[in-house]
Amino acid sequence: MKNNPHYAPENLLNMLQQLLGLRNDAHLADRLGVEPSQICKIRHRKGVVSGAFLINAHEETGLSIGVLRGLMGDYRESTAASAKHPEEPPLHCLHQLNHPSMLPAFARASTTARAPQQQHHA
Repeated sequence: MKNNPHYAPENLLNMLQQLLGLRNDAHLADRLGVEPSQICKIRHRKGVVSGAFLINAHEETGLSIGVLRGLMGDYRESTAASAKHPEEPPLHCLHQLNHPSMLPAFARASTTARAPQQQHHA
């Protein structure tokens, strides 16, 4: 992803494997209904993470498209060509994940400092 210093699609792939309990990229490809070569291309930044890929990942995990985009370092407010990448990644969208260990490494340190406490009302 051009002009994005935070772009790391391998984080997204690794997290999907962890969330879905899969051992390797071939299993991930099968689960998401894509060819293993697409996963390989994404991991090595030779291919793009398509909208269809994100929709499949959303349907399998229940994570929002925004969270999935955040896991790969895409923190833009929109995907329009004119949208700019922020200098500092806003981590609020990643805190929708169930547990801090599921956050990418760069986000774990700030979880306790920035994550708002949720109160459950009966």
